[in-house]
Amino acid sequence: YGEALDLPAPATPPSPGVILHGRVPQQALAAAFRELDVLAFPTLFEGSAYVVYQALASGLPVVTTTHAGSLVDATCGVILPAITAEALHAALAALAADRPRLARLAAAAPALVARHTWADYSDRLHATLAAAFPGALPAPA
Repeated sequence: YGEALDLPAPATPPSPGVILHGRVPQQALAAAFRELDVLAFPTLFEGSAYVVYQALASGLPVVTTTHAGSLVDATCGVILPAITAEALHAALAALAADRPRLARLAAAAPALVARHTWADYSDRLHATLAAAFPGALPAPA
């Protein structure tokens, strides 16, 4: 908790069942994800956070903000209506109380992230650049 900001860990957990993690080494991430029900990622700024893709690919729903890129939607997680402790708490409490919904989000997560491949990214980027600069790019291979 707070490792990146050099903040001390809280003396007690913020709520029963809530675990705050700081940085988790890449080699331990898959095991950590298997121990979780949801990844809370209430970021103020991320272009498209890799950890969100990793969580979804692992079948882990994500609670995040509109600032974490556009990958997470209502099929695989929760987009917070505001970046506040109250909104985060409400989203996590709602998921904890609705285990069938949490299971549906977890089941849908890998399929959603599987549609976001490097080839898909390349195709979308090429289409954007081709529209901006007609005739300047060769056709995609």
